[in-house]
Amino acid sequence: MRYSQALYFFSSLLVAFTISWSATLSPRHASAVLFSQTPIPTSDFVLASQAEQLFNDGYRLHRKGDFQNALSNYEQALSIFRRIGDLSGEGKTLSNIAFVYSNAGHYDQALEHYHLALLTLRKAADQYNQGVVLNNIGAVYLTLGQFDEALDSLEEALTIRLEIHDRLGEGVTLGLFGYVYYNLGQYGEALDYYFQSLSIRREVYDQEGEASTLNKIGLTYWRTGQHERALTNYQQSLELYMTLGYPLEQGVAYNNIGEIYYDLKRYDQALANYQQALAIARRLGVPTIEGTVLNNIGETYREAKQYDVALRYLQQASSILKKSNVRIMEATALNSIGETYSLLGRYSQAQSFYQQALTIRKQVGDRAGEAKTLDNIASAYAESGDQVQAILVYKQAIQLLESIRGDINIDQLKTSFAGRHMLTYSRLIELLQNTGNPHEAFDYNERARARTILDLIGNTKLNVQQDEISVLAQQEKALAQLIFGLQNALKNEQFKPLSQQDSGALNTISDELGRARTEHEELVMQLQIASPEYATLVSVNALSLSEVQNQAIDAQTTLLEYFVMDEHMLAWVIDQDHFDVVDLGITRAELTGQVEFFRNLITDRDFDADTAADLYNTLFVPLKPHIRHSNLVVVPHGVLHYLPFAALWDPETSRYLIEDYTLTYAPSASVLKFILDKRNSNEGRLLALGNPDDSLPQAEAEVKAVAQRYGTRPLLRRQATESQFRSAASQADIIHLAAHAEYNPYNPLYTRIELAPDRQNDGNLEVHEIFGLELTGANLVVLSACETALGEQSSGDELVGLTRAFLYAGAPAVVTTLWSIEDEASAALMASFYGHLRAGMTNAEALRAAQIEVLEQGRWQLAYYWAAFTLTGDWRGSEQ
Repeated sequence: MRYSQALYFFSSLLVAFTISWSATLSPRHASAVLFSQTPIPTSDFVLASQAEQLFNDGYRLHRKGDFQNALSNYEQALSIFRRIGDLSGEGKTLSNIAFVYSNAGHYDQALEHYHLALLTLRKAADQYNQGVVLNNIGAVYLTLGQFDEALDSLEEALTIRLEIHDRLGEGVTLGLFGYVYYNLGQYGEALDYYFQSLSIRREVYDQEGEASTLNKIGLTYWRTGQHERALTNYQQSLELYMTLGYPLEQGVAYNNIGEIYYDLKRYDQALANYQQALAIARRLGVPTIEGTVLNNIGETYREAKQYDVALRYLQQASSILKKSNVRIMEATALNSIGETYSLLGRYSQAQSFYQQALTIRKQVGDRAGEAKTLDNIASAYAESGDQVQAILVYKQAIQLLESIRGDINIDQLKTSFAGRHMLTYSRLIELLQNTGNPHEAFDYNERARARTILDLIGNTKLNVQQDEISVLAQQEKALAQLIFGLQNALKNEQFKPLSQQDSGALNTISDELGRARTEHEELVMQLQIASPEYATLVSVNALSLSEVQNQAIDAQTTLLEYFVMDEHMLAWVIDQDHFDVVDLGITRAELTGQVEFFRNLITDRDFDADTAADLYNTLFVPLKPHIRHSNLVVVPHGVLHYLPFAALWDPETSRYLIEDYTLTYAPSASVLKFILDKRNSNEGRLLALGNPDDSLPQAEAEVKAVAQRYGTRPLLRRQATESQFRSAASQADIIHLAAHAEYNPYNPLYTRIELAPDRQNDGNLEVHEIFGLELTGANLVVLSACETALGEQSSGDELVGLTRAFLYAGAPAVVTTLWSIEDEASAALMASFYGHLRAGMTNAEALRAAQIEVLEQGRWQLAYYWAAFTLTGDWRGSEQ
């Protein structure tokens, strides 16, 4: 486990501290601002001067971390301000008392004092400091994970700051908006707010705020894998901190730049930046950062396979961090040493360090770190030949990981979390398979894949305001947010050196967190009793093998489920009466190369029989002896999400796979069950929109032909608006959209279908908006547009895109495309598809028949013209 997050977290604290204090009172402005709002009688000047001195002394003590004496000074100042009737001074002092409580982790007291401050400042008509307090209330709610409340407070703060033309304050609040959306995993929104904040900070020449904002932009780009952009922003941030003469922030920036180079495997440049950070940390005497950077240097040498050098740095890191009594970071250093010994094959020594790390992580409540160390312990057992013990410990790690994941209430963060820990599942699945436990291997395979979409689709959308369990539901949500906030507060305190930690706060937070988790578990049990339907919103259990056979497939269907690992690939072949598992042998790297080459050939309108046959022989031939039905449901994994199985070529018969089998796709077998439960009666009500910008004449002809089959009027050109779609979609059985689509690789939640704009909507129907639609009456959505099946595939095998969005919105079946289609061929295929559908074929049969008809036409025989169309979900459909 690397230390990058520790320094990013520390950097965020610096920004939050600067934001709150510079927006409240800085040393050079304290006297000028303190009495600017409330007139003070001449007779009270002496008392006012005393209050000012006490306030400033409290400020300085707070900056030094002496919270107790800071509070004492503030309380004395507060008493004087109240005595002389200085409402403005009283309000600002209450605000700073609140900030002390916030820093100490006492968030309830912080919010109580902030709200008192706000009331007082409103009486004083002090709008400037009302904006400050509302901003800081938003920051506390952000820390607690109460994002809706944070956004509400920040909206109020921004309104005031715009009204009084407080440009600096406006920039501060916009930056916090960005940080809220960053924490929500909505990175596109976060960047939008950060860039607005950056523009204002540059305008008012706030170089410190500019530097911190650049750092946050860099972090956001790093999170989304845009390393070069992250690097540019980090370097700009570093240059500003050098200009300002802020050495500590320079050290953090050097570390973050080193982290980018580490990710890019440019180890020499990573080490050069880490060494700069190390020199600064040593010069300033900051052992926590020194230990952090030493660990990162050790990790880098380990990746470069210089194990002896790595151990030297890691042991220094461990020693320094132990002396500093920052236990959570000490555990990370010990874990890193263990990992290095494992790579050297010295498993006994590795286990010794892992056990030390595990003990600390359990003591401090670092559950994610505990799971990581358990994973390492299991791996060491496996490498040393003790498979039984390895399986046992891997199961412990997964149980803990799934518990942590259940506490995360943000969809995109669940996906990210699951992706980071996929290797733990892969290793356990492989061990179970090797030790003769194929059924259990399949169960863990299902638990590993597409869990976020399983949680989403596996529940029924409820109006909890009207449901009898609304009170329990609201309590569950509040407790989940409380747990999130307490975890942040605990980690905030644990990252401090022991001399700066508030033991009382640590104990209080730990006790509250334990009680909250226990209460949450009990509440979920109550929900399961009162409303099993709502309880699935918390987490949906993956199906077992027997449940898949009995609930997810019918008697005429065979399910093929693939699982890609680094060194080989497994495939399960399942029907209602049989279960087989086949090791396909191919490595992840080999498979990725073959799939990418094959796709490039197809999209270049080329065909290579040998390549198509190689993939057929690898992915399908070994399974054929176990396939007993022609109706197949394929559950792809990894790069297979982007493979058109229909175009695989049987060299013996010279036929495509689609010519012999019907094909449907599913995110997982467990998800398939819940998708099929969404099937509705079908009255043939069609909503068809197309050619909204008048650039797709064939798409317009396609939509007209489809609408004619169903006796309805299509919405074309300027009538094909987002507003029309929103108003009519909930009443449709079938939805057909023929329009451009644009995939957003940086934030797939903003992938969009481009409809016509009007006064109500901008025309961009984005993924995050589709999630909010109510399409529970629909049976089929067809997206006849460019690359509509594309999405961002995480390591956790979540595919975030339009398909997933429409499935969640209520549609049990979605037809999409894997690449941009020539619109005349698309129109012909769609006309054939709907003709067969109206004639009584199932969804899968109709799509297969249409694809075969197109490929049999000479000019469109290449796979480019027909193989892109995929059906996900319900292969049968409802009778029309």
